[in-house]
Amino acid sequence: MYSTRNIDPWMIVSLVLLLVLAYMVVSETRSSVSSDATNRVMNFINSKIVVQGGNASLVKAYEENGLYVIVWQLNNRNYTYYATKDGQLVFPRYFNTSV
Repeated sequence: MYSTRNIDPWMIVSLVLLLVLAYMVVSETRSSVSSDATNRVMNFINSKIVVQGGNASLVKAYEENGLYVIVWQLNNRNYTYYATKDGQLVFPRYFNTSV
């Protein structure tokens, strides 16, 4: 059996640093969404989808499977739309053809 006296403190420090580095890489990857594309999508949503007088707000945006995932909120309800990286194509749903 293992004893706590045999655990090297540097091993624990290395593991913690590795986890922090992995988190930083993942969060940096997910936050690399173009603000131009996000603004374009939100402008489209507010001008074409939201009923006059309403205002949708951006909750979060991230990249997934080569598309931007745009999560927006209206009247305390979240909606998820998908957009191409240039923001020219926006759609509320996609179908995974690899299944």
